[in-house]
Amino acid sequence: MGIVSRRRLASLAVAALVTTAVPARAEERCSGDQVVQALEDLFRADGQVAQIEMRVVRPQSTRTLRMRFWFVKAGQGGEDRALAQVEAPAAERGVASLRLGNKMWSFVPSTGRVQQVPESMMLGSWMGSDWTNDDLVKDSSLRDDYSIQGCKLIDLDGPAYEIDLRPRKGREVVWDRIVASVRRGGENDMMPLKQDFYSRRAGELVLARSMEFSDFRELGGRRLPARMTLQPSGRPGHRTEVRYLSIEFGADIPDRIFSLGNLQRAR
Repeated sequence: MGIVSRRRLASLAVAALVTTAVPARAEERCSGDQVVQALEDLFRADGQVAQIEMRVVRPQSTRTLRMRFWFVKAGQGGEDRALAQVEAPAAERGVASLRLGNKMWSFVPSTGRVQQVPESMMLGSWMGSDWTNDDLVKDSSLRDDYSIQGCKLIDLDGPAYEIDLRPRKGREVVWDRIVASVRRGGENDMMPLKQDFYSRRAGELVLARSMEFSDFRELGGRRLPARMTLQPSGRPGHRTEVRYLSIEFGADIPDRIFSLGNLQRAR
């Protein structure tokens, strides 16, 4: 076989590889909607009951809480409801937060009083962690509140998608940009790896905090990240780690759970 023939065959082989590879890559590059939907569906359920452990790490101390959460997703025109109550340590048992729609109340047993959290305090720390009260009240939908500005393939300890989300016009959201990295797996194995949250300051988008996901396992009949670590930007030695101990999806939760009276009663 002559040199020209070998080169011709090589060219044809390369062309065949390109022809078969490009459609698959193009399909992956255009899968932003599928990735967002996978993130939305990860914890979606009408009723949830979960037990978590939260570690609040500071440069000079570490504080660990064990809590139970009840959550009900509202139907059309209704309001989401959530209750978080501390079970341990004993010194903080019974400390609780209740969310009804966009309103929030707190209860501290040592004071014996239920107090509504004022709007001016919504950006304050929740339970002394790096989460804010506003995080519990705001229930943004990535699909409804954000538009996909970009989706690309990256290597993040393995193949992953990275999607760039910006607020849709007219939507009231906390973050002006979210960059989410998601592991590329099968249809039921798109696990979140990291999310970076940006806010606009003096006209510039600035990284405010990052969330990392790990310890993927079966919980409540689903494969989920059992651990989430929230790291505020520009605050070395500060982070909050949340670990799911158990979770039940589709739980039938009575309305009385989400009452101001129940807020004062330790479960």
